[in-house]
Amino acid sequence: MNTGHLLGIKEVEKELLKRVSESNEWELIPGFDNYAISRSGEVIRVRHNAGTSIARKLKPVLVNGKFPVVQLYKDGKGTQKTIKSLMRLTFGQ
Repeated sequence: MNTGHLLGIKEVEKELLKRVSESNEWELIPGFDNYAISRSGEVIRVRHNAGTSIARKLKPVLVNGKFPVVQLYKDGKGTQKTIKSLMRLTFGQ
């Protein structure tokens, strides 16, 4: 197996963060400062530790087989939000 093109987790996270910071497609989700959403509905969590930032893409789950939902945390409490509601909240769509 050729692993020359495979990136480690850290490299993937750095590349994702670079794309997010360079793009006007992504916006922070109001009320959830550690999360951003793209205009295409992708959600990431951005963590800042010791001068570095790490971005991780969240994988939505389907509720009732049709509504994509992600779990967001604020002040240690989790809440489920649909992608559609986050898009509306962030972009007014």
